[in-house]
Formats: sequence, structure tokens, C-alpha cells
Amino acid sequence: IFTVVTLLPVLNIVPIEVLLAERFLYLPSIGFCFLTAYYLNKLIMSEKTFGYSIVSVIFIVFFITTYLRNFDWKNNFSLWYKTFLQNPKNFRAANNLAFEYEKINKYDKAINLYSYALTLPVNISPKSTPQQLYARVHNNIGNIYFKTKDYDKALERYILAIKMDPEYPQAYFNLGLLYKTIGDLEKSIYYYRKAIELAPNVAEYYNNLGIVYMLKDEYDKAIEMYTKALEIDPNFTQVYSNLEIAVKYKQNTKQ
Repeated sequence: IFTVVTLLPVLNIVPIEVLLAERFLYLPSIGFCFLTAYYLNKLIMSEKTFGYSIVSVIFIVFFITTYLRNFDWKNNFSLWYKTFLQNPKNFRAANNLAFEYEKINKYDKAINLYSYALTLPVNISPKSTPQQLYARVHNNIGNIYFKTKDYDKALERYILAIKMDPEYPQAYFNLGLLYKTIGDLEKSIYYYRKAIELAPNVAEYYNNLGIVYMLKDEYDKAIEMYTKALEIDPNFTQVYSNLEIAVKYKQNTKQ
């Protein structure tokens, strides 16, 4: 009864986007461990060879399974690869494995897995709706296309992300970065400001907007953005050099 009660929150009776994991068994296994210890002690105290043999087999099995499981926990990639093999219909497993492929620059595999994740149902998540989760997948695909300089496809994915979640600041930020990269500074400013409107406490957003203002020779606005970025994150070292450059350019225009 103790084991069942302590497992109830993670049994997915009401489906949630959480996979079964070893950590969920720590508390429920306490009763099992006491019971196992009790019977093992009885076997040992019986002083029969059979009892020692049973105990030895149990410990060997536990040792081998624990040892083999350690390979799955070697790194994030191996963990999510194993998880996906065991749960190929799970959105989180597919999405996270795609992200691991993206991190090692295997972009084709990442895009294929992200695209596959978009076909999978998403259970109730404590933090995000299905639309919000799908929006993040489109955003991640857009990031890959941006890295490979396929800006048209990146633009398409960022817009899809915003359509699915109009309050997703990172997609607006990425659009601002894309438009800055292709030289459309007005649109870049627009989308950076949208990102700031939705997430006003992200220093990177202000820094990037300041960079665009520098490109437009609007030094006062650039200084304002850099100053705001430092108010949010005084340890953002890049902003100090950006601010110094902006101040120098402003002084030069007055001479």
C-alpha cells in the first residue's frame, strides 16, 4: 500500500508530460527495501547454502542492471537516445533527442526528429499548453535553418511559432536577429521591441536592440538600451564594451 500511495502522483492516471524515471522510485522503494532486507536476513540466518545462493544471485542481478544503466546516463545524448528508443511515441523524448542532435550539429537528424515530434500528441503539461510546446519546436527548427543561412525557411518557422504562441518572446527575438542579419533594421527593431514587451527582464534583448541602433547611428538610443541591459545583468561583460563604443561614437559626432 505504501508503494502504491507514494507512486500515485506520477502514475499518469491523469496524463501529464512526464516520463517514468528512477527518481520517482526512491520513496516508494523504501518499503520494498525493508521487506527485502527482512527476508534476506531470514535466509542468511537459516545458515543454509540455498539461502546464501539466493542472496548472491539477487545482488549480482542488481549490480549488473545498475552497471548497465550507467551507460545510459553517460551524457544527455545517450540518456535521451535510450529514452526515445523505449518511448518512440513520446513528444518530450523525441523533442529532447532532436535538441541533442542539434547541439552536435547533426542538423538533418535534428530537423527530422523535431518534425516527427510535431506529429505526436502532447499530454497535459504543468507549465505549457500543447500549442506552446509545438511553438518551441518550430522555433528550434527555425534556429537550425538560421544557422545554416536558410533565412527564408527560418522566417517561416519563426512565424509559425508566433502563430501558435503569440506571447512567445524568444520567437520575436529570433525574428529580430534574422532581420538584422539580412539588413532590414526597421523590422529588426520592431521584433526586438516585441520581445522586450513580452519579457522585459532579459538583458540580451536590450543589448541586441542597442546593436541595431548603433547600425542606424542612433547612439542615444543605443546607450539607453545598453544601460538597461546592465541594470538587469551587471555581469553581462559584452555590454560594457558595446556601451563604451556607443559613448565614443556619440562624442565623436559632437566634435
